[in-house]
Amino acid sequence: QAVVILKEFFSSNAVKSFKLIHKGNSGEGSSFGIGSLVTSQGIYRTTFFFHQKRNEFVLQELRFEKKKGE
Repeated sequence: QAVVILKEFFSSNAVKSFKLIHKGNSGEGSSFGIGSLVTSQGIYRTTFFFHQKRNEFVLQELRFEKKKGE
């Protein structure tokens, strides 16, 4: 279901640019990032969380929040 939702989002929001604003570790193998995604439909604050399992990083959460006034 997540794949379908992401395909729909990106098919109607062509990406123009992305800028990583902040990144860090939250302990116990978890990492996060906050960025600004500029699309054809507006600007989105983008937050993502990864968790390390063995030698791989797995995406736990991906969040898009449209900036107010956009």
